Amino acid sequence: MATTSISITPLFGNNTVRQINCGTSSPRLGGTVDISAFPSLTSFICNSNDITALSGYAQNSNLTNVQFFDNKVTGTIPSLSALTNLRNFNCHTNLLTGPIPSLSGLSNLQEFFCHANQLTGPIPSLSANTALVAFFCHTNELTGSIPSLNGLSNLQYFWCHTNELTGPIPSLNGLSNLQDFFCHTNELTGPIPSLNGLSNLQDFYCHTNQLTGPIPSLNTNTALRDFWCHTNLLTGPIPSLSANTGLRDFYCHINQLTGPIPSLNTNTGLQNFWCHTNQLTGPIPSLSANTALVAFFCHTNELTGSIPSLNGLSNLQYFFCHTNELTGSIPSLNTNTALRDFWCHTNELTGPIPSLSANTGLRDFYCHINQLTGSIPSLNANTGLQNFWCHTNQLTGPIPSLSANTGLQVFFCYGNQLTDFAGGTISNTLGNFQAQNNLLTQPAVDAILAAFVAANSTNGSLLLAGTGNASPTGGQNNPDRLTLVNSRGWTVQVN
Repeated sequence: MATTSISITPLFGNNTVRQINCGTSSPRLGGTVDISAFPSLTSFICNSNDITALSGYAQNSNLTNVQFFDNKVTGTIPSLSALTNLRNFNCHTNLLTGPIPSLSGLSNLQEFFCHANQLTGPIPSLSANTALVAFFCHTNELTGSIPSLNGLSNLQYFWCHTNELTGPIPSLNGLSNLQDFFCHTNELTGPIPSLNGLSNLQDFYCHTNQLTGPIPSLNTNTALRDFWCHTNLLTGPIPSLSANTGLRDFYCHINQLTGPIPSLNTNTGLQNFWCHTNQLTGPIPSLSANTALVAFFCHTNELTGSIPSLNGLSNLQYFFCHTNELTGSIPSLNTNTALRDFWCHTNELTGPIPSLSANTGLRDFYCHINQLTGSIPSLNANTGLQNFWCHTNQLTGPIPSLSANTGLQVFFCYGNQLTDFAGGTISNTLGNFQAQNNLLTQPAVDAILAAFVAANSTNGSLLLAGTGNASPTGGQNNPDRLTLVNSRGWTVQVN
């Protein structure tokens, strides 16, 4: 049971108490707290408890530090106008409602954290808070515009994301100490403002708004680590990133960007680059310097040229370049030992599917709707494979053994020129197998049907009909087909 009341009786009287820290305990402190009896209090801390109300602090001008985050406090934030010495106010992660009060008289305020509540109304003016270092009001229900930040030369962190804010991002000129600016997941409009001169800027998140115009120059943002502007209405090119040598994540996907992907040669620490779902043209740049790369998504653009060498990218887990106009062959994946998902489908690629024997963690491989030739490589090393789609190409040879692919769920190889089945067992997880419109012989069709009966799974789809494939022994009355349809609930199509 949580403690619901505490009585504090100092040896030398209440007016000698300067600091109270309730600490944390198990069970957590609950009930209500009134600190009006401590007129000399300068610091009150009661974090990570279960108190439901805090009172008696709003008129104490001696307070410099008030913290009661991670509780269950309800009601509104009272007027703070009397707290003229306040430096730190932290009430985040409670159940507070109503507006953020005026902060205009708090010239000493350095940190204000009210995020993760249910606050409404606008962000108040901050023009008088010239000592402000950090302002976090994110994850509320705030409306209105982001106020002017002019003159806040000490500001390092400004987080107002995940609200219902409208209007433009204000000018950031003169905020030379700014490190983090998060305004994402609102309803903001207008352009991304100039970031020129913000040499300490590390993280800039403005994604998931309705912003228009270009991505500004990032040449002076030499400390930049993360830049997220995705899911807006941005136009124009991706700017040069050559000065951003510490860049870690760059997300500009789901916009209306045009022009080429810039060189990434200087971004040696780059881990994530997502530029998909735009109107980008030109080639995929060399990635040879990006040895830290984990995910590269450039799909759903108008890119041309070939897929660059991925040699040496041992951290690469996700590579999506599908739905472009790429030509040439799929490069060797022998050094991409961390690879999980590789999607290059819906291009104009030619040549063979490369060996996948080094990609032991491979989960999804999509190379369908290209002009690939040669045979499907062995999948014996890909024991975690879940999806393999190579349909609608010009592949020849056999369907490989799938005995090692014990978690395989979907295998699509239809619309090729495959002739045989290498045999072996089929996993009972494989519920969708499509090999129609090939050149499968009768023994191959018979062997596939028998393998699915032996797998003893239910309610799947097995398509072996279409132009080019032979009928199984007995045609529609093949006993294995009848077993799958009548006893196992499968949809089975054969010639």
